[in-house]
Amino acid sequence: MVMIMMARIEKNKYAPQYEGYCAYGMSEGHKAPTDPDAWTNVDGKLYLNYSMDVRTKWRENEKERINTAIKTGLS
Repeated sequence: MVMIMMARIEKNKYAPQYEGYCAYGMSEGHKAPTDPDAWTNVDGKLYLNYSMDVRTKWRENEKERINTAIKTGLS
């Protein structure tokens, strides 16, 4: 039983946020595909972005965008 619980914890730790959709896009109110190389770790959570350029924009105010994405109701 302990092993099952640990496996669930690890899965949640590494699972991308927003079901793998672009975090920047989610903060803008839409779902967009992602580039697996355009990722960021914020507070131990994995966020993916559409491209490396979008990731650069995302990183400028990522915590604000996370809060905005939550408010959109898409996440």
